[in-house]
Amino acid sequence: MTINATWTDIKTNLTANPSVAALQYVEFEGHYEVHLLYLGFELVVERLRKGSADCTEFETNYKALGNIPEASKVRITNCKVGRKLHDRYVTFTSADDQNFDNTDQDQQSYGDFTYWMRDVNGDPTTVNGDAVQTVMDFHPRWNYEISGGYLFIPAGLPTPKSAWELHILGAPDIPAEYGGSLIFVANPRISFREGDFFFLDSSLNPAEVNGDVSALARKIRWILSHPQGAQAEFQLNMKVFR
Repeated sequence: MTINATWTDIKTNLTANPSVAALQYVEFEGHYEVHLLYLGFELVVERLRKGSADCTEFETNYKALGNIPEASKVRITNCKVGRKLHDRYVTFTSADDQNFDNTDQDQQSYGDFTYWMRDVNGDPTTVNGDAVQTVMDFHPRWNYEISGGYLFIPAGLPTPKSAWELHILGAPDIPAEYGGSLIFVANPRISFREGDFFFLDSSLNPAEVNGDVSALARKIRWILSHPQGAQAEFQLNMKVFR
């Protein structure tokens, strides 16, 4: 949509939105035609007369910001403008709560993953030999959008192979009837992908995870079922925009 505007309109919107607004101009003998491309709108000043106060301001402070060669900006995802990719990796060993790595470049924990285990009755346990499920809860303090991730599955999983399954739930502490307990991944037998990656890709339609109503809505739970006490090292990845 093209909108006739004043120089003040263009200057104000460019200053307020420098990361999403692009300034363009065409110079004529006695004036400039100035355009501002902004969120699908095109603001236009058809004649910014040379020698005027507005034109002097444009030439002094803004002209150098215009007509910068760059590739066309095309967004194919619905991530909110300004969010940046936060590509996270966590390494862990099933049925072994002492082998869990969720640290930054300074070896400090990010503090947003919780490792715990369940026994055959579905109850939490701290005894590695009793664990039949290893659970990883991702629960940050910030809203985000998730576009996918993967789980690297090592070769040589302990038998029985059929016990190795994966489930991923969104907002697991909120009942389904209230909009929670969203099933992202249901029941693949990961032994079919030994020595390879199990991918989940939603990069063309990332899901917004918003905790404004309840912080519990931000939680994503990875549940790895396995033979009792069986230990194997995995790496999970989450591609989120924050």
